[in-house]
Amino acid sequence: GGKTKVIAVAAGYSRSEPELWEFQPDHTAHTVEDLLSIIGKYA
Repeated sequence: GGKTKVIAVAAGYSRSEPELWEFQPDHTAHTVEDLLSIIGKYA
């Protein structure tokens, strides 16, 4: 629809280093709680 928004969420686990990626995600989740909080911002 007209109000659709696409966001990029990286899963920060093990030795992943999203902050070093060439293209940055909108959010990085390090825990399930982080992911739920991010989803809550858009729900």
